[in-house]
Amino acid sequence: MVNVGFALVAAGQADKGLALIEGGIKKGNLKRLDDARLHLGVAYASAGKKDLAIKAFKSVQGTDGAADLARLWLVQTSTPMN
Repeated sequence: MVNVGFALVAAGQADKGLALIEGGIKKGNLKRLDDARLHLGVAYASAGKKDLAIKAFKSVQGTDGAADLARLWLVQTSTPMN
């Protein structure tokens, strides 16, 4: 569900895609929860939902690189563009 939702967001169907990603995370039983949370943050950022993106990025933990990417996205999302 998470991957399909992310693809929908990338295709311009943010509302449908975000609902699928959120549903997949709520359903649970994910092998890589941090990756799903990272994808959720990127999807929120792509949809212009900055506050939700920041919250999602802050929820990513772990030591496999997902948390490092989330921190990078957090900086990108939090930095005003001129």
